[in-house]
Amino acid sequence: MNYIYKYVAKKLTDWENHEIDTTYHANLASKLFLFQFVNSYNSLFYIAFLKNSLEGCDNGDCMAELEIQLSTIFITNLFLNICELGTPYLFYRYKLW
Repeated sequence: MNYIYKYVAKKLTDWENHEIDTTYHANLASKLFLFQFVNSYNSLFYIAFLKNSLEGCDNGDCMAELEIQLSTIFITNLFLNICELGTPYLFYRYKLW
């Protein structure tokens, strides 16, 4: 999904036709942040504030489901960051070997 958001953010920023590169990059960064924030945390907002009144939760308490969702997001982001930082290190160690 992030590839789609990057494409949309780039097209929207191109459409704005900025005169200066710094304003272009600042607006692109703000759009990317907004898209990724909504993509990552909309499920938490839904579980915390809307789910109990719309669907209902187990035993009327959504905290357990919110905890599982938050843990899943945290562990996934941690794994992706480790992979992103570890891959160049492994290539470096392989070249040394």
